[in-house]
Amino acid sequence: MKVNDIEISGVITQEDLNSYNLHYPRKEVCETFGINFSEDMPNVETPLQIFFDTKVVKSKVIYTQGEDKLFLHGIITTKIVYVAEQPSSPINTIEFYKHFSCLLPTNNIETHNLTAKTFIEDAIVTQQSNRGFYVSLLLLVCPIYSDDIDEYEEEIVEVIPKKETITKIEEPEPIEENKSISMPVENDDADIEIEYDMNMNGQYFESNWK
Repeated sequence: MKVNDIEISGVITQEDLNSYNLHYPRKEVCETFGINFSEDMPNVETPLQIFFDTKVVKSKVIYTQGEDKLFLHGIITTKIVYVAEQPSSPINTIEFYKHFSCLLPTNNIETHNLTAKTFIEDAIVTQQSNRGFYVSLLLLVCPIYSDDIDEYEEEIVEVIPKKETITKIEEPEPIEENKSISMPVENDDADIEIEYDMNMNGQYFESNWK
């Protein structure tokens, strides 16, 4: 299988982040998940482009353990465009969705009309086989007020596509006959998440592994 450099869209630059009126504290979250094609999808010959998008579906301010927090539910959309091995359907597009949640401490800011916005700061894509990928994303979760969200929806900051090398996982050695091998479950939910908080500009605290 030939694996080329492909274009990844949806990763925001640090310069473009400055265009938003974001507040502290902020949190960076690492999300790692697998993508496995369903049986009706043709095999991948060459991946062409991968689009990422993330948004907050719902958020609310809660009070637990002696402090205010912003509790949110978000969703990551992954769209893959690829050349298939089947000549009858050369170009294919497929979408996958990954849900996530996050807690953001909000003790030092006004919580009225407070919500959150998420950005993708970086991405790593590893090709598992001709039927699946592993994706690792670095998300930035920031508190923002509802009025500012409405303003940015009218004037969207452009997210520049970037070139990324797709790393292929080597095929395993052939197994002996009558031996079984466990395969990943389709749309596997066994995810890896890493979070750390950004209490103020340039400072970090509370590292959590999940």
